[in-house]
Amino acid sequence: MYQLAIMWWMYSETGSSAYVGIFMVASYLPGVLLSPIMGIFIDKFSRKKILILVDYFRGLLMLAIFSLIYFIVSRVIITSNEILPMFSLNL
Repeated sequence: MYQLAIMWWMYSETGSSAYVGIFMVASYLPGVLLSPIMGIFIDKFSRKKILILVDYFRGLLMLAIFSLIYFIVSRVIITSNEILPMFSLNL
């Protein structure tokens, strides 16, 4: 559901189906390429520990994305209307 919302937003902002296609390939290709290797890895270790590790890693990624948006992107948007005029705040 999340990826569908991102694709819809990307198409509405850019109007380019090529960007949406590139996003889809970039989203699904790592899973397709790593699935056979990770299947062997998962069979050797406890599934509970792997789920805890993956959830912890996902939390760190969300924290990194939030930090990137809050501390870097928002400052660029506020200080420069030329970089991303569609997101400017008109202060």
